[in-house]
This record gives sequence, C-alpha cells and structure tokens, in this order.
Amino acid sequence: SSVGGGSEQSTGDGGDPRLASIRGPSGLAFDGDGRLYIAESLGSRVRVVSADGSKIETFLGGGKSWIAGSDDGLDRREVGIQEPNSLAFSPSGELYVSITSKNVILRVSREDKVNIVAGIWGKRPEREGSPSTGLARLCRLGEPISLVFDKAGNLYFSDRYPGPSSVPSIGMVRRLGARTGEISTVYSQDGHTVQGLVIDKDDRMFAAIEVSPGRVEIRALPGAVRY
Repeated sequence: SSVGGGSEQSTGDGGDPRLASIRGPSGLAFDGDGRLYIAESLGSRVRVVSADGSKIETFLGGGKSWIAGSDDGLDRREVGIQEPNSLAFSPSGELYVSITSKNVILRVSREDKVNIVAGIWGKRPEREGSPSTGLARLCRLGEPISLVFDKAGNLYFSDRYPGPSSVPSIGMVRRLGARTGEISTVYSQDGHTVQGLVIDKDDRMFAAIEVSPGRVEIRALPGAVRY
C-alpha cells in the first residue's frame, strides 16, 4: 500500500496513511517494531506510520520550540525542525535525523529527548571545503545526508560541500565514532557528490557517487567501516 496524497499541506495525523498528505518525503527508516518513519522535508517534520499500517502521526517537528544549540534536551513533541533529510536508527534504537540546511544531525533518544549530536546549528565551515574534525558537537559540517550505522554503532554520513560556480564541489563520507564522539573523514573526492550510503550485513560500505551530471556510480569503499 502507499502513503500520502495530493494536498500541499501536511495532513492526516491520526488517520489512514493512504489519505494523508506527505510534503516532500526525503528519507525513510524502520524501527525495531516495524514502524515506518518518514522525513518530510517540505513539511519540516518526521511522520511515523504504525506497524500495521493503520495510522500516521507526527513524530518530530511541528512544535513551537526550535532546536538551535542551547535548546538541547527538549521533548520531541515540543520541537520545531527545518527540512529533515535522512533518517537512521542506531543499534540501540535511537533515531538520528540529518537537518541538511542547518548543518547538523539530531538524535531522538528512547526517552523522547532531542539533542544535536554533530555540527553547529546554521554554521558551515569557515573555509569552504575544509570541514573540521574532532569532537562532533564542535565540528562544522557541510550538508549532511544519507545516515547509516555499522554494527558497532558508529554513524556514517555523506557530507556535501558545494563550492562557488568556479570551484568543484567536494563529496565526503564522515564517521562519528560511537566510543570517541569524534568525527573523522573516511572518503573524500573533489568534484563528486556522495548521494547515498548503505552498509551490508558484513559491514561493507557501498556509496552512490555522482561522478558527473546525470551519471551515478555504485562503489564499494574498502576500509571505510572500521572499529
């Protein structure tokens, strides 16, 4: 069955998902109980569909309190977000959300608290194409997308750095260490954009890389996943 209708507004909370309107779905993730989570980019919220497919609700976003650094720890039902892009669940069952336009990654704990785990809200690198490494909360990210976890709970994400018209973009895969809380770069290529990531059951990473306009290659990234 399908989810979403044709309205220009986010509608349908509490009802049949097939009659709901989803504005700009951009990322999907299932939790351990079979519920489907949808990053609704244009609606600035994350929706959740029950495991039996009978009901849709707003899980995150739509609230009046904005996450912007000092507001960490708010209840997810009170939080307003902007343009969520990608979703992933950690092995421990916490939902991670990339807010690409604001250069951060959020975590929703099992206790329903929202925190910024990587990046500084609305702060890009001071020098374009030169992302910082180190403690995740102090790093400046570009445009984080495509979140994925390995078995050990390390978070990997694509980080885009569109340059000026005369400068090629830079595509990277970054790693947020589960034990260290630090960000490092595991792949970088000028002029390429990493559009998507996946890790298979053997912890091998594959990336969808846009090597030229309209041309995407699927590449294995040997050694990208490490503990």
